[in-house]
Amino acid sequence: MKLTSIVGAVPIAILIMAGGTLSASAQVATTVSSAGLASPSSTSTVDSSLEDHRNEFGFWMASSFGLPSALGGSRDASIPFVLGFRYGRVLLVGKALAFEYTADLVPVVIVSQPKASTPGSGRDHVYGGGAVPVGLKFIFNPRGRIKPFVSAQSGPFYFSHPVPVSDATHFNFYSTGDIGVQIPLSGNRSITAAYRIGHVSNAGISQVNPGFNSSTFVAGFSIYK
Repeated sequence: MKLTSIVGAVPIAILIMAGGTLSASAQVATTVSSAGLASPSSTSTVDSSLEDHRNEFGFWMASSFGLPSALGGSRDASIPFVLGFRYGRVLLVGKALAFEYTADLVPVVIVSQPKASTPGSGRDHVYGGGAVPVGLKFIFNPRGRIKPFVSAQSGPFYFSHPVPVSDATHFNFYSTGDIGVQIPLSGNRSITAAYRIGHVSNAGISQVNPGFNSSTFVAGFSIYK
């Protein structure tokens, strides 16, 4: 089985498991309600977790699933797998909008690109890692059950080989923009699903700065404390 098939299936597995938790929670809530045991607060659709618990701790995974870049300019490179760990701090919560600062540690990112030694003979999988210290997330409908959001983040990364071509650099910046939804679970937990557009380049620190664009799907799990 190909590496990209294995790692690409992981984000889907996260959503399936979380979906099972949602289904089980809904069945319990229905049973309790039908028995006349539900309190007024338990049947409310208002979710106040972002107001009461503003520190986010979580992890996320992303994969391109072989999709082409939405912006073009992929240079035949893609990102089949990314693993990240997140800390976030909700700075402001209003009726219609919440604002969160995020920071990610990314120990694993894989770039798939054409082989440098013999072009046309296959693909290389280049491994790297980095940090994303600057992230801004705007959460809409912060008190609702479904919370749409948009976010942007950027940070430095180092790869085992030059990316995306042989005469580029090991060091690059990975900048991304997300659009997705955040769905609360029980116990201040939540899952996220998003579509991500990214750009990898060395920001001109070298004379050769090809860069490339990417598209990935993201699935994550978080606990707010």
